[in-house]
Amino acid sequence: MSTESHFEPAPARRASRVANPSRDHALSLPNLLTYGRIAIVPMVCACLFVGGDTARWLALALFTVAAVTDFLDGYLARIWGQSSPLGRMLDPIADKLLVSACLLMLCAINTITGWSLWAAW
Repeated sequence: MSTESHFEPAPARRASRVANPSRDHALSLPNLLTYGRIAIVPMVCACLFVGGDTARWLALALFTVAAVTDFLDGYLARIWGQSSPLGRMLDPIADKLLVSACLLMLCAINTITGWSLWAAW
């Protein structure tokens, strides 16, 4: 037997990067609509906190815009194939933030009182 080895070392493998679908679609239009819906929450709260008819109508308009974008982001993500784990996580969070913030503000300014609170919770 010779001292030479007949085996060649295996070539070094490059570590393959696993594709992260959240990064691919983080700035897609459906996710941008969700980010916008999250950004609307403090504006609606501020309008309700200020009070007055004009501010309440503005709060209603902002809430309506948020509701329309809630429909659009899911629709566009499915149609365009831009569904992502980030979007699936953020969408229900944005919905709950908007509804719970509005509900809490309406309770804080005594628009919802008494027995009506039981139905809201």
